[in-house]
Amino acid sequence: MKDPMMQLDEGFRLLEIGAYEKAVSYFRGCGRDKTLRPPERALAQLGEARALISIGRAKPARAILDELEASDARQHPKDITPSVLHERARLAALVGDREEAIKNYRNELVDLVSTMPRYFLRLSHNFAGQAEQFMALKNYTQADIYLKLARNYAETVESESALREILSLESLYLEQQGDIKEALSRSIEARRLFIKAGRKSDVKREEKRISSLTKQIAASEQDEA
Repeated sequence: MKDPMMQLDEGFRLLEIGAYEKAVSYFRGCGRDKTLRPPERALAQLGEARALISIGRAKPARAILDELEASDARQHPKDITPSVLHERARLAALVGDREEAIKNYRNELVDLVSTMPRYFLRLSHNFAGQAEQFMALKNYTQADIYLKLARNYAETVESESALREILSLESLYLEQQGDIKEALSRSIEARRLFIKAGRKSDVKREEKRISSLTKQIAASEQDEA
């Protein structure tokens, strides 16, 4: 059997490239290893919940998050609470509860402190998450505000992982605002960064969007002609 810490690291690597099914398997294996210390086991549970949410499996993800919150906080890694709240927000968004998602994102902000590792990156992901919820609620004023905040922090830390997600959201936002050509430009750039990161499912998603946006532009130009 692999060293559980190596499996934990591999689980987070798989998360980074979007291989969520495999990540679930690795994290689940870590969580069952009795040699793993409680803080690392909590990280494995968090990783599994994150992967499950990413593939749309709300019920098992909720059970894991409930277990994490009910367990002895002294056995958790330091500063895990904001990460749990972030996943709670993603879970709420998955089941369509946008208001609950925004509430959890804002609770996450309360618990984030500037001494945390990758603080600006955490802010970027949080603001991007809020922007997505406001778009779903058709509150485009708030969506625009949070998209700009997310991009600002992503550019501050030069994070391609945050920027590719923001570009994809900006493409959706711009399409909803009727700026199809700029939406296409953002989606093309997002695809480039997803290809670079090896995130195949995200590449496919952007390629579908690029095809749809290209057809919209062609139809518009034909109507004008």
